[in-house]
Amino acid sequence: MANLSFEDVLLCDPNLIDPTLSTGLWWCQSAEDVMAVGLNAVCMSITGRWEDVRLCSEWLKQFPYIFVASPDRSLVENVRQHIPSMPVLFARDGAFGAYTSVTALKAACGPAAVQRLLFGAKEEPVAGLLDLAEVKTVDDGDIPRTLSGLPNLDRLTGGFRAGEMSLWTGRRGEGKSTLLSQILLEAIDQGHKVCAYSGELRATMFKAWTLIQAAGPKALQSKRDKETGRSFWQPTDVATEMINDWWRHKFFLCDIGAASAHDEDRILDLFEYAYRVHGCDVFLIDNVMTARLTGDRDYYRAQSLFGQRLTRFAKTHEAHIHLVAHPKKTDGRAVDDSDAVSGTGDLPNLADNVFSVARVKETDEAYGHAEAAILILKNRFVGKMERLGFHFHPVSRRYYPIKGTPEKSYGWEFTGEQIGFSDVSGEDTDLPFKE
Repeated sequence: MANLSFEDVLLCDPNLIDPTLSTGLWWCQSAEDVMAVGLNAVCMSITGRWEDVRLCSEWLKQFPYIFVASPDRSLVENVRQHIPSMPVLFARDGAFGAYTSVTALKAACGPAAVQRLLFGAKEEPVAGLLDLAEVKTVDDGDIPRTLSGLPNLDRLTGGFRAGEMSLWTGRRGEGKSTLLSQILLEAIDQGHKVCAYSGELRATMFKAWTLIQAAGPKALQSKRDKETGRSFWQPTDVATEMINDWWRHKFFLCDIGAASAHDEDRILDLFEYAYRVHGCDVFLIDNVMTARLTGDRDYYRAQSLFGQRLTRFAKTHEAHIHLVAHPKKTDGRAVDDSDAVSGTGDLPNLADNVFSVARVKETDEAYGHAEAAILILKNRFVGKMERLGFHFHPVSRRYYPIKGTPEKSYGWEFTGEQIGFSDVSGEDTDLPFKE
């Protein structure tokens, strides 16, 4: 339809069109109104469609502005929407009086009344263009966010802000999922509701590991497998019941046992439901490689499109999304560059924050003799890139600061019921440091 001319879309008398006049182009409601205005007047033709108006843009740009000669707000909004590049004016309140059209106004009050419609005309603002002076200033401390619970990380990043997406990477088995499940617990403890898609863990395994983190060292008990003799840790029955009460209706998990569990659309539908029905505003996708992506035959292109959908979701709902993506092959080295994320590089570009999680040797003084490290590879708000060391408690699967302790108490411990605590040293356990 690119060969359409303005006469195919707009109705006017070409002999009465003169772009050099200062009156602009009058956009009317009907052919009768076009005749009533006379000079430089148009309306939509009988066969014209609003989506074709853009094809007339070069012709329309001959005029200094468009004046919508009608009291009908829907006509003003249609003209504004379909002609975004030009000034669009409309009559001041009360200019038409009791009359509903230019034709009726002219018949009752004469041609001068029609010309007076321009006096005091207002401009309809165009969507998508802001006057910076009118943009509301927001204090950084007032921006909604969740914190990781790791003070050094929160200090450097400012926390995980609403409307943003954080990308997490690192070699397989370095602790990405472990850290992120702890961050979800922190969000719940701060009064948020969370929803997770874990593409690699069954619901029972996801809950078992997250229960251990929520319980912490003091509420775990050692057990031994009668068949194999293997020792393992799990929360006491009382602690498990209290934790379930604490995170009930606050922690939701996508069921990967369903046939369509990994479909991109299904994941986003479940996230949308969790937001609308349960009020979730913190989301986790662990990891993007397990999602069944659609929309493009090229996998990495599809991955980029999925990332775009996630960022739109985060911004639309003022939520924060944590997204896990594996890196390219690193030959055993820690991932220390956002360009090392597997794919086209679009995901790091889309993300507001990029983090890498790695294991380190306790002898590495650069990390304060820590067992784990978080590398801040990108932080859009603060702009700070740093390497931070943390301790890792293998029994409770908790990360904690160098000079801190893994024995943090979450909200479930303050329900009024007393439980017995045990001494968990971290010995006699084979819980892996992995996802």
